[in-house]
Amino acid sequence: MLQESRVEAEAAYLPEKMGLEDPGPQGLKARIKEREGLRGAFDQLIWELQRVAEAAAPRKKANRGCGSPW
Repeated sequence: MLQESRVEAEAAYLPEKMGLEDPGPQGLKARIKEREGLRGAFDQLIWELQRVAEAAAPRKKANRGCGSPW
């Protein structure tokens, strides 16, 4: 099962990590004015969302029981 509390906690930091709150030249609003900046911001968002999903979703356990390989 997905740990919803973990997702919420990670999502709270997402605007800061993406630079949404930064009004300077490294902020998200300044970076997305050009095509390459928009691509970079999109790639960063995908990377962050994948990281959150991997952190919040437990890994599948190894097979156990009669049908598991020896």
